Amino acid sequence: MRFIVPATATVYFVSCNIDKKERQSSTDAGIKDFTRGYDQIWASRDTGLIKRAMNNQYINFTSTGSTRKRSVITGWFIPADKYKVEKAERTEISILLQRNIAIVSSRWVGNGIFGNEKFNDDQRRNLMIQKSEEKLKLLAEHCTQITGGNE
Repeated sequence: MRFIVPATATVYFVSCNIDKKERQSSTDAGIKDFTRGYDQIWASRDTGLIKRAMNNQYINFTSTGSTRKRSVITGWFIPADKYKVEKAERTEISILLQRNIAIVSSRWVGNGIFGNEKFNDDQRRNLMIQKSEEKLKLLAEHCTQITGGNE
């Protein structure tokens, strides 16, 4: 029972603030806030919020070279325990702003469960975020597994 209150508070906080974050200007601070909110949505596994954060034409480029549509990604949240991040950290964040597009480059290290399989990821992630009609929406996400040293 004591876990329900913090989880509910996180979902409530994110849902109350997502519209505000969507309306923020495309500044480094606004983009970082959007990215943190996006990570919180994944942690809470809220299908409604993830749909609101993603553009309808969102596409995910996987670490194995395939692509996934928005509907596939949002389907991971049903049932709620199909995809579960146990621990995750996004570091090495850099932002490139170009008119109404922001490209967020980061390193994402996380582990959890997908279906019946455990995963341990160490990835370079690239988020492409667009500002349209004063709202921020995720257009695309690129994930590349880090397999060797930095060059």
